[in-house]
Amino acid sequence: MIIDIHTHVDDEELYLSYMRKTYKMVDLAFVLHWYKDDLADIAKFVATKPNLRLIAGVDIDGTDHVQKQLEIIERLFEQKKIIGIKLYPGYQHFYVSDVRITPVAELCQKYNKPLVIHGGDVYDIENEALLKYSNSIHVDELAMKFPGLKIVIAHFGFPYLLECANVVSKNKNVYTDISGTIEDDFPRKEAISLFKEYRRDLQRVFNYFPDIKKKVMFGTDFGNDTGENIPYNEIDLYLELVKQLFSKTEQRHVFAELAKKVFLD
Repeated sequence: MIIDIHTHVDDEELYLSYMRKTYKMVDLAFVLHWYKDDLADIAKFVATKPNLRLIAGVDIDGTDHVQKQLEIIERLFEQKKIIGIKLYPGYQHFYVSDVRITPVAELCQKYNKPLVIHGGDVYDIENEALLKYSNSIHVDELAMKFPGLKIVIAHFGFPYLLECANVVSKNKNVYTDISGTIEDDFPRKEAISLFKEYRRDLQRVFNYFPDIKKKVMFGTDFGNDTGENIPYNEIDLYLELVKQLFSKTEQRHVFAELAKKVFLD
């Protein structure tokens, strides 16, 4: 079994594209709700697809007060329509230790579901994001404040891989994924070159922090834009990345077993 814990497959066009790319390879995909999009619409769409699960985004600065959003999200937790919450600190200019995050963390703890944190680089087409907020090092404080909270740092915090690895290694309640680094909005040859570099970088990180190999999950970030020519459109290179970096026993853990434990228990 393979679970892709990080996609943005939130409409029919992207879903069909994803299914073509993953035919008979990926069994289950988690959809990360972008905080500016309508959660109700995406929840309705995901509910029609038996192989999708939804993670709800929270708009920390939005017109809808955070508490109002969390009331809606709690109902979705109760109805088993979502499996976690995601925050976007780099895009919204807050540190994850901000007091506004406390009720979000507490809600995740209440339902034993993970809080996913966008880590590292940003897809900033609106030129609004600030990288200082998305460095994974800031997750350490949140993990210490909420030791019972399952936290997932998305994208391995790229390019701050060592900082992310340090936080994951230090805190037993923090995990990460490998999504969102290999783009394909350039020739295939360049995507493969990027894959090789990412593989070398991750191997270096695992040499320093070998214990975190058991805390890494498979993800792609597929569908971070609309249409077929999307920048995060790779599947096979991420699959190959896991096969080259992890033993066969470890692969089962990365591909599915850890995701079941973190998101689906």
